Amino acid sequence: MTDFTLVEIIQQSYPKLWHACHVEHRTRGQPHASGLTDRESGILAHIGHDGADAGPLAEHLGIAKSTLSAHIARLESLELLTSEAAAADQRRRRLRLTAQGRAALRSDAVLDTDRVAALLEQLAPDERERAVHGLATLAAAATKLRASTTGGAA
Repeated sequence: MTDFTLVEIIQQSYPKLWHACHVEHRTRGQPHASGLTDRESGILAHIGHDGADAGPLAEHLGIAKSTLSAHIARLESLELLTSEAAAADQRRRRLRLTAQGRAALRSDAVLDTDRVAALLEQLAPDERERAVHGLATLAAAATKLRASTTGGAA
């Protein structure tokens, strides 16, 4: 490694990724490409590829469970997510994105899907896997850090 610390490398690398792939912000309150509100799009983004439990999600987002329930009902009616009782506790709800939910999430992402795909195409397959795994590992650590510093759910 050079004189740069790992922190400095991340601080310099993240803006390059952001600027290369970022989609310009729309005016707040203006509908997303999918027709979803900011809150609904944010809920979908927080469910992720492996799903999420509704209670901790509401806590993490800083909204009442009843507010999240109303959003879940709308997103279910749009067939963007499913809500199932958790196996261990029937009172808990497990949220999962549908194929349509994943498509809506891609259309509303702050990083342009085509630009990210083009970026990944520049890498050899093994580099691609390592890069995505590393980013996913950093994202998981960021979620844990946020939870530990805010007292909220990961």
